[in-house]
Amino acid sequence: EERQRIDRALEALPEHHRTIIMLSDLQGLAYKEIAEVLQIPIGTVMSRLHNARKRLKNVLGPMLALLLAVLVALAPAIAQAQKPVRFGARVLLATDGPPSTSVKPNPEGADERLERFLPRLKQLFRYSHYTSVDRHRAEVPVGATQKWTVPGDRTLELTPERVEDSTVYMRARLMRGGVAEVTTNIQAARGNPAVIGGPRWENGVLIIIVWANANP
Repeated sequence: EERQRIDRALEALPEHHRTIIMLSDLQGLAYKEIAEVLQIPIGTVMSRLHNARKRLKNVLGPMLALLLAVLVALAPAIAQAQKPVRFGARVLLATDGPPSTSVKPNPEGADERLERFLPRLKQLFRYSHYTSVDRHRAEVPVGATQKWTVPGDRTLELTPERVEDSTVYMRARLMRGGVAEVTTNIQAARGNPAVIGGPRWENGVLIIIVWANANP
């Protein structure tokens, strides 16, 4: 019965209140560290944590100490869920000839990492030209979804679902107008990116290279 009350109390909390209690009372992060993780002002951290603790205390009373013991028991699973993963995506236009004049290459252009990877791309897709048109980077906890806008009025969604050793297992979706053009599961590791063959765009096809660092 006590465990059921605890479960109900936690479920009744808004997600942002549950998260901040985990970061503060379980992981022991300072206000400044929580603000950096959640990307919110320190004042918001203090207010949100105060309100979350107050709501729990009103519901649980003396059982609040038992709740903290339960959280400690769940620490390994919580730590895995909050583990940050750094990853990025390079969007290329693959064509049989020079890209259309309307295509604007990414200002950053190619880099050494991409140059080393081009021979593998040419083996996989057999196109003669690969133009970098977009590039994104992010660092989010496991389970969080990162969304980026990509050419053709599309949205790329990447969700790191778990980490095993140095490999990040992710769910990838390429959306256009509410429709999933591509849905796939990928795995990427440092030095071993994943490649997603996308839909047609301009005078070629989009190819997305996803790299990941499990231990940023």
